[in-house]
Amino acid sequence: MENHFESTLILTVSMVLFYQMAGKLIETHNCSFLHESTVGILAGLLIAFFVNKVHAGAVIQFSEQGFFLFILPPINFAAGYTLKKKNFIRNISYIFALGIFGTLIAMVTISTILTFCNNYSFGEQLNSGEGNWILPNECLLLAAVLCSTDTVAVLTLVTADKYSILNSVLFGEGVINDAVAILLFKAIENVM
Repeated sequence: MENHFESTLILTVSMVLFYQMAGKLIETHNCSFLHESTVGILAGLLIAFFVNKVHAGAVIQFSEQGFFLFILPPINFAAGYTLKKKNFIRNISYIFALGIFGTLIAMVTISTILTFCNNYSFGEQLNSGEGNWILPNECLLLAAVLCSTDTVAVLTLVTADKYSILNSVLFGEGVINDAVAILLFKAIENVM
């Protein structure tokens, strides 16, 4: 079975670049009938259609290394590039408190709930060695992924023009939260 991840990765990076350029054009020309998220959805549909036609029937397997090397850095670079440095530094204590401690609290809470539900649901099968269950390490990995919050929807409502301080705190927390969640995931993965 061929792995077509590399060509799909190139198309995905191209889609992200197209999305960034389209968003800048929409913002520059004050286009009110088209939102940049619509362009992203349509670009994703077009890429999915193209990949389905070219690689019909092929299994495209996810490459964790490709994600961490090629997809994640442009996302983090774009977030850091658009960061308002003055507001970020002014509110750094709130941003780090929410970004680091909030992520750790969410990770502990989610992993505790997942472990409890897993033991409750599959406790008998776990003791007898039968059935499919989630291992405790897998519960921790899932919790590390789920503790990363996405502030995109909130930031579209809390604009920098009207609520500059709240916007900078939410944006900075989102950036720090993502970094902490990635570090947690990689740390748990290395321990496994």
